[in-house]
Amino acid sequence: MDYVEIDVMTSKDGVLYVFHGPALEKTTDGTGSIFERAAAELDQLDAGSWFGPQFTGERIPRLEPFLRWIKGKAKVFLDVKLADLDQLVFLIHDIGLEDDCFFWFEFDWMARCFRRLTPDLSLKMNAETVAEVIKAEKAYQANI
Repeated sequence: MDYVEIDVMTSKDGVLYVFHGPALEKTTDGTGSIFERAAAELDQLDAGSWFGPQFTGERIPRLEPFLRWIKGKAKVFLDVKLADLDQLVFLIHDIGLEDDCFFWFEFDWMARCFRRLTPDLSLKMNAETVAEVIKAEKAYQANI
């Protein structure tokens, strides 16, 4: 595979996770939203049992170790649900993934903030028509 798509979410205390949520009870033994829980609590949840007994005890992966592990193995499509953009952009530069990732944001306001913060990283915007492609490039400087 060339790319892996991951969802980026943030704990109550600002730790970035790879998690398709935000509801914890869907894929962990926790309850509530990932945004409502501190990292110390999230790091103890079982995120594997729902998939099969052989995965019991698997934890919700933190973003930083995951990105360090995947570097050189595959490129990353970051579907950002909610994150501290300064922290996220710093992490990408620190690991050296600038040319091996692109970003998409659930919320347009986050895409605008991201683009103001970093014109050098790739930004994907969904578009179905030529007019929407032109608008995405003009409004967001989208390059995907």
